[in-house]
Amino acid sequence: HSTSLNISIPENKILEILIKNANTIIYGDFEKLTISQNSGQILLVNWNSPGLLKTISADIVFKNPKVKILSNLESGSNCNNPKSDIVFEIIAVSSLINCVIF
Repeated sequence: HSTSLNISIPENKILEILIKNANTIIYGDFEKLTISQNSGQILLVNWNSPGLLKTISADIVFKNPKVKILSNLESGSNCNNPKSDIVFEIIAVSSLINCVIF
């Protein structure tokens, strides 16, 4: 099975997503995002919203992050914007966190 789902949310709303295994692309401005995804990949594009991401093994890629990233993992330290007041927290078991900045 393969499913593609596009969701359009009005700006500055709270969004909560529960996913088992997927390649997930999220972009937009949210009041808060809470995502739980067991595995796959999560791409957060031009990220400037607070949130909480919980995963077992999904790889996380930030494209042009503008947030302070708090994580229990050591990877992804190059993603962190310590000057930001916006906090995005990641709780993961064995994920990789990467950044694409341009």
